[in-house]
Amino acid sequence: MKKSKSKNILSEMEEFELQHRVLAFVIIMGLTILLARLLVQIWNPNPMLGGIEIHHFDYGLVLLFATTLLLLFGKKRYALYLVMAAISFGLILDDLFYILSTAAEINMETIVYNSTLPATLIVTMIVIFAILLINHFRNKGRKK
Repeated sequence: MKKSKSKNILSEMEEFELQHRVLAFVIIMGLTILLARLLVQIWNPNPMLGGIEIHHFDYGLVLLFATTLLLLFGKKRYALYLVMAAISFGLILDDLFYILSTAAEINMETIVYNSTLPATLIVTMIVIFAILLINHFRNKGRKK
């Protein structure tokens, strides 16, 4: 009787913790979207890099790739990864909503964004490769 009662309490605790992580994720993602919209109204956070305009969608993708690689190969710091993933999703969704909302009006930003996608993908792949390389040599040094 005690085992089933303790299993029930443990499963309730796990469900409670999962709900709080989901809630924290949604709150952080929502705050990121609000902050991104506010910053875009005040200041253009999209710098030009070699003639390519970098959008916060790109920042979100790079952050999401880094988070995924750290989750797979790094130390298990789940609270940090939750925050990083929520911020990256917020950045991606914010720019995606903007692009979709203005898709009916063919504007210059959408055209520029579509033309810079290959360069963005190349930069992202270089960043992923660099993270993998750094992680490989870091782990190699620890094993000795």
